[in-house]
Order: sequence, then C-alpha cells, then structure tokens
Amino acid sequence: MEELQICSNQYTAIPSDYDFKHKNLKRLYISNNNINEWQSICRLGHIFPCLATLLASNNPLKSFRSDDDVNVCFPCLNTLSVDQVEISEWDDIVALTKLPRLNALRIHL
Repeated sequence: MEELQICSNQYTAIPSDYDFKHKNLKRLYISNNNINEWQSICRLGHIFPCLATLLASNNPLKSFRSDDDVNVCFPCLNTLSVDQVEISEWDDIVALTKLPRLNALRIHL
C-alpha cells in the first residue's frame, strides 16, 4: 500500500506506542481531524519513514515545533499541506524549513 486516507475520523492524537514501521507508504491524507499537536504528526513519520506527501489540513495545529527532530521524523517528505491551522508565530513556519527534502509547502491560516 502506497496511499492511506484517514480524513474526517475525529482523531485527536497519534499514540506513541506503535512499534512497527510501514516502509511502503508514500502518501498520507489525515485532514479534517482534531489533532492539535505537531508532535502527534511527527509520530506519523516514525510509523511511515518513506512518507513523501502529507496532507494534514483542517487540524487545529497550534505549532509546527516539537521535541522531535523534524528532519528525523520526515526524512523523505517533499510535499506538505497544512491549510486551516491555528499557528500564530512566524517561527512555526520557519521550523518547517528543517525538513530536508521539502519542495512544496501549502499553508493557509
């Protein structure tokens, strides 16, 4: 499986106790949920280490900063869409520049 769509499921967090990795997934759509911590989104990078496209729009994310090193979380991510988030500081957007392969970023506040 290379694509997974889990939008509109009322997820609030991604648990940290998953001890498996799915190395084939390239595209993940997790928009329209209630995830408000970037650290939860970073956990997806640990579960799906080859993720290239992530659409996480319409989640009430308040920051793009976390304790996790973002370039370790998403070493292959080249497309990120995070429209309709609740960030309020420019430093949050700057934090995304640490993604080593990011080529396309879509943010609409």
